[in-house]
Amino acid sequence: MRHLLYLTGRPGAGKSTLAAALTAGLPSFVDRRPFAHVLFHSCSPPVAALGAPRDGFPGTDTLPMNVVTAVRAWLPTVPFDVLGEGDRLATAGFLDGCREMGLSVCHVHLDLDDANAEARLATRTEWSPSSAWLAGRVTKARRLGERADLVLDASLPTAELAVAVREASPVAAALAAAQEALAGS
Repeated sequence: MRHLLYLTGRPGAGKSTLAAALTAGLPSFVDRRPFAHVLFHSCSPPVAALGAPRDGFPGTDTLPMNVVTAVRAWLPTVPFDVLGEGDRLATAGFLDGCREMGLSVCHVHLDLDDANAEARLATRTEWSPSSAWLAGRVTKARRLGERADLVLDASLPTAELAVAVREASPVAAALAAAQEALAGS
């Protein structure tokens, strides 16, 4: 059975930071067809992270707004486990559709209070969202979080969050095993 680990949370919750910690130090290859994704072949099974690495807004934020159709068509054709994070594909329809096509989905929601979220967003110089847009994203994330398999306190250190996700998700466990193997070699 193939697995999908999907990280959700409000803007500033640390989704991209946690995904970066889960994949840190692993050799990777960016494939841009049929859409950007990063392949981690040192994992067993290999893992594909949806989206592309970049400063500021990596992951699914690098994908076009209409990418869901392409991702749904691609998922049944690849032998990889999959890691996703971010707002672009964070919908109940997408996650339910992945389950319907036979993927074992682990949906992890990073829950962050308003004060911590505002403090984190204040450090972002490359982006200043409108209050209306932000309120919509917060509501969307909260509602999706109610359906999550695992809800974590996003104010915890990233290393603690990574341990919890590795215990809950075969995708994160495979990434961690690959990191440990590379560190020991």
